[in-house]
Amino acid sequence: MYMKHTFFTPIIFARVVLARNYANLLLAPEVQNINFRLGHVHVFPSHFRAVADGLRDGTLSVAFAAERLAKEDSDAEYHSGENTFFFRSDTILEKLSGRSTAVHEASHACADFRNRNTAIRQEEGAAFMCEAWYLLNLGIDPEVSLLPDEVVAVTKDMYARRQGNSPVNASGSEINAVRRAMAKLKYENGFYNNSGF
Repeated sequence: MYMKHTFFTPIIFARVVLARNYANLLLAPEVQNINFRLGHVHVFPSHFRAVADGLRDGTLSVAFAAERLAKEDSDAEYHSGENTFFFRSDTILEKLSGRSTAVHEASHACADFRNRNTAIRQEEGAAFMCEAWYLLNLGIDPEVSLLPDEVVAVTKDMYARRQGNSPVNASGSEINAVRRAMAKLKYENGFYNNSGF
């Protein structure tokens, strides 16, 4: 009996493996315990589970853009219009800094999943907060990272206020502190258009 075989090119195979490993990262307890609201930007465990499901069923894809991201001095990006994560390398999840970056980008997909436009400075601030929260869940003080000091301070304060499974709400002053930190990083005062996935 003739059996049809499916062969993957090395690039396709690398994308499939990275998507699977990425989904597993998002389902790990260290990510599933990220649970907060930064104003209208919400990052809940269920959102990360939806992103993991999207990576597993192909709704969200993984691609490589090594040259472009190297020029931009970036390791990863999420494009909501294409429902695609772009990575500089297929080895991103092998180091803690890469996993932290991947959690950051997944939070953008969480915003996309919610299918609403978000203020750029708040969405980016929440993404940096996800990195800090992830490190805290690993027992690592985010002050040793390259994250903005204001974001680390706000995240640590909110992390200390956790109660059970309820999301932690940022205060007005915390939102403003994070937005100021994003302004210092030159993020524009506009909106991301999230189309859902």
